[in-house]
Amino acid sequence: MPEPALLTPGCGLRRSRVGRADLLYVRQRQGQAFLLRSAGLLGFRAPEKRTEVEAESGDKLPVQISSPGAQPAQVLAGDESPKYGNQRFYRLLEREQILDEKRVTEPPARLLKTAPFTRPASEPIKVAAPAPPSLAPWRRIWPFLRAALGVQGYSRRLDLQRLINGLAQGRVFRRLPRLPRTGWSPNAQLIVDLDWRLRPFWRDFYELTERLKRLRGHAGLEILCFEEGPHRLCAPWEIERRTQWRPYQPPQPSAPVLILSDLGLLDGKEAGWMALGRRLQARGIRPVALMPCPERYWNEEALELFHPVVWDRARRFPRKLQRPRSRPEVRTEER
Repeated sequence: MPEPALLTPGCGLRRSRVGRADLLYVRQRQGQAFLLRSAGLLGFRAPEKRTEVEAESGDKLPVQISSPGAQPAQVLAGDESPKYGNQRFYRLLEREQILDEKRVTEPPARLLKTAPFTRPASEPIKVAAPAPPSLAPWRRIWPFLRAALGVQGYSRRLDLQRLINGLAQGRVFRRLPRLPRTGWSPNAQLIVDLDWRLRPFWRDFYELTERLKRLRGHAGLEILCFEEGPHRLCAPWEIERRTQWRPYQPPQPSAPVLILSDLGLLDGKEAGWMALGRRLQARGIRPVALMPCPERYWNEEALELFHPVVWDRARRFPRKLQRPRSRPEVRTEER
């Protein structure tokens, strides 16, 4: 049977109105000969002659030869022959497995010279315990230390608001008002409780003391330590002077006092610290106590004699404490 016709664009009826179903209907009714004669009127034409081209591999590939400038044609229904172009097809000729083997190399010379590990498995390995974290980060402590060991004074900057208000009211100033500021007190005292029961906090005591000396300076700062409570002798903080034990002497009334201790409240030995607080209160001094114990251990007497502050990273440290001024400001006088 002759091959069915192929579609030729641009001839006969519109392609959208004639399809393969119409050709099958004509072929069934009129036969193959009439279909070939009338295919041109319906927009179809006979297929081009096919030939075979020998590929590089030796296989023969069928190729359809069309007229120059002709567009690809649409195959009629019933033509199921495959269409081949100029594509190249490959087939598997040989297969080889590559073994993934690692090359054996010699160990480094530093490992060959290392002594073998001969420690028995039953012998425990001694490893130093990691240092515990600080009670609070330094960036939050140093503003509190400046407030606890500071003094309220006046800067060199003028208080323009008070000056303008006074001049508007007709006042005469014998001395111009200046802005207040907080600075380090010329004299201060730091007391460190080195009782054996507070040994877990010694590292924090030493770290705070050393950083305070670098921040403030040594001039005017007296650091004392108690090893058996305030009812016994005290010694200077420096290691080379730790043997110079002497009775405790309170500072001058204008000097602030900071105590690093629990004030004996954790084990019920607060009698000596309360006596020290009453002694300082008689000189007009209310010391600040930086305590590594929460408020539930405090009592009313400790709140009255000291200014307690909890030393913990979950707490906020006060940055302002009421301190006496370094020198009273001269009041303005009206004329």
